[in-house]
Amino acid sequence: MNYLFPSAFMLQTFAMTALMIGLTLGGKPQMAADVGITQAAALALFLAFSGNARSLILSLPSRFRVRAILAMRLLLILPLAGASFYLSQLGQVEPNLAAALILRRCVEWLNELHLAERERDDDRNYAVKFILLQSALLVLALGWTLSEAPMPLLGILAWALLPLLSFWRLVSKPGESPLAFQKGWRQMLPHFGSSAIIGITVYVFRLFIVLIVGKAVAGDLFTAFAIGGFLSTVFVYALGPSIILHEARTGVSRLPVLFKNASWAALIVGLLLSFGSFLNLAPFSWFKTPFFWGAMGLSMVGSAAMTYAQRIRFKLLQHDEDNNVFGPDVLINILIIASVPFLYWSFGLSSFMSLYLVSSILTLGFYLSFKAEGLLSSRGTWPLSDKAVKISTAFMLAFPLFFLASGGVFRDPFMYYDSGGILSKLPIPVSVLACFGGIVLLGRYRQASLSLSFLFFTFVLMVLSSIISTGSLTGQEQPKFILLVQFILPMFAFVLGQLFEPGKNHEASLEKAFIYVVAAIVPAQLLASWLQSQVSLTPYLYAFSVYQHLQYVPAIIACCYLLALYSLWHAKPYRRLLLVLAPLMGIYAAAASLSMLTLFALAAGTAGFVLWQCKRSFDKKSLAVCIMVLAGYGTYLSYGKDMLAYKWGFTSGLTSQVESQIVPNLTERLYYWRYYGKEIVSSPEVFLFGHAQRLERAQFPSAHNYYLDLAYNFGAIALLPLLAALGYTLVLIYRNRRQILGSSSLLGLTAVTIFLLIVDNSFKVGLRQPYSGIVTFFLWGVLLSRLLRLPPPQNSRSDFNQSYQPK
Repeated sequence: MNYLFPSAFMLQTFAMTALMIGLTLGGKPQMAADVGITQAAALALFLAFSGNARSLILSLPSRFRVRAILAMRLLLILPLAGASFYLSQLGQVEPNLAAALILRRCVEWLNELHLAERERDDDRNYAVKFILLQSALLVLALGWTLSEAPMPLLGILAWALLPLLSFWRLVSKPGESPLAFQKGWRQMLPHFGSSAIIGITVYVFRLFIVLIVGKAVAGDLFTAFAIGGFLSTVFVYALGPSIILHEARTGVSRLPVLFKNASWAALIVGLLLSFGSFLNLAPFSWFKTPFFWGAMGLSMVGSAAMTYAQRIRFKLLQHDEDNNVFGPDVLINILIIASVPFLYWSFGLSSFMSLYLVSSILTLGFYLSFKAEGLLSSRGTWPLSDKAVKISTAFMLAFPLFFLASGGVFRDPFMYYDSGGILSKLPIPVSVLACFGGIVLLGRYRQASLSLSFLFFTFVLMVLSSIISTGSLTGQEQPKFILLVQFILPMFAFVLGQLFEPGKNHEASLEKAFIYVVAAIVPAQLLASWLQSQVSLTPYLYAFSVYQHLQYVPAIIACCYLLALYSLWHAKPYRRLLLVLAPLMGIYAAAASLSMLTLFALAAGTAGFVLWQCKRSFDKKSLAVCIMVLAGYGTYLSYGKDMLAYKWGFTSGLTSQVESQIVPNLTERLYYWRYYGKEIVSSPEVFLFGHAQRLERAQFPSAHNYYLDLAYNFGAIALLPLLAALGYTLVLIYRNRRQILGSSSLLGLTAVTIFLLIVDNSFKVGLRQPYSGIVTFFLWGVLLSRLLRLPPPQNSRSDFNQSYQPK
């Protein structure tokens, strides 16, 4: 294999990284941080519109029209350069330096196409000339800047512009026809989303670190990541596409021996550096801090995993013309962003040493899952069946077990728990692990294109609104990005829901798992409440505590019961369990401190089930469910009304209690809704992009309406994907209303999902809470998946029932 073209790409792509490293080692870490921020800002935009161009140009099945792609880039280059400059100024980079660096990135973006074309045609003379020019200019730029010569930016400016001399051959070629231009655009379009999410992540990732730890520490971190991950970066931006091209031409699939040995060497050196820094050995404090060496060592360890992951990615891109990696790229990069605040506030600054390693593990896991269409299918000896994994995943999603971010199971005995907005004190549900674990294990990303697109556009628009709304308020970016992560993480369950059931028939896996959750939680929580002499539900179940046990969790538990009721009633073993749990559910709803939404959901759901059963065939046992739920509720209120009145300070019985509980609650919500609604339309900019600052939690804990809360913080543009997905769902429901009414299982899922999305989140902010948000988005994804698999509406109801009813 010839290494001329990988070397040429390496010199071009890593020139700015080499400049950053040289400035750090030369005693200018703040200037290095400015280079890192500007590089990230430019990558966020130029990479977003690169569309994996090099891999696609080198793809053997397709001869990409390079001139058409060049024309598109020439049209986009000025707007992208201007936007890159604006983003760099948000990081307070010196304007002249930012302008020079962005000019360099523009030239690199254009030269990439010519280099890829020359590599495809094996023009080695061009590669030699390009290497000589790039090497000389990099030495000039770094030497001029570090030598304190007059006009220090002159060297950087020459380094930025002179590579255009090698570009004239591509520009001088005859132009493509309009038809070729259109074809080139269509070929690139599916890959824009994949490259866009990577570019945006690079910018937000680096900006997030700067906002949290400051420029000096961030400069050291960026340099440590660059050095430690150099091998994998070389593979990604220089060597990888050429290796895959060589494998396709020769039919031999293996890494070059030199690169393989270098990977092993990096792994060993990385482990030594990591252990040395953790032990705080004296040599690790001579030139840089142990923190720097630890970050570099862990990055070297992560580079091996990253190299293998990117090799999978390039094979998918270059060996399959119709393939794209949009799905895993979206999931990977949003999780990388989320890992920054989570690691810092959970484990402190030292955890930032592992950021590159964490991103490598995430990347490898998701690409392996995507390649094999789920890790389950990649192992023939997997000990659990697909059905068992799905039931386990759904059980963990709904089971209200919480962990603290700082470590340990959440076990707080007090009725009300307030984390104070401190991430390390925030209870995190096991649903989070179930959500991401389920995505990787099931991995059928191609059937989740709708939810992945929703996640992508929501993330992009929220990032855009955050940047615009906080542009003039230094110091507000950090809490805004943390709030963004809080909103976006539950949306991953939307993806899991869409890939949860692959076939036309389903086995009611989630409904079976949900009834197991109800059977485990409801009796245990009621018994614990009575043992603790509590009238309302206690959060403390001895082994663990239930966070948000009076509002969010009861509503989800009631919906879990209803889903099982509608789907599993026909099965005798589950029917007995549903009947046994019916009075306990009534007591549970009554003990949830009169949570009106839980009561409404349970009462309306059971009544609707009885009506549906009576319409089809009168079923006395179904009527018994409704009676037993109401009996349990009424009995508990009758038994506990005096204690409830004493507990809440009421003196005139149940009527006074209900009035005193409900009326102020509604009045409070109306006040919040009016205030938030007024603030949202206070100006056109605020309406579109939201407020820069979040309201004080003590005065306004939330809008008590998810949609108002999202619009207040991120503007109307961030609502667009959510409203579009919700509108599409309602259209599907209307189109398939006959099939829905013909299936008890689908009717229950539709009713519960619409209740949670529209009713529950009009009075609460459940969609941004980790537990309730994950369950709701998951059910939404499952509902969409089932609706999209329905036969055409003109099919007979009997045909539908035979093909769709759960086994």
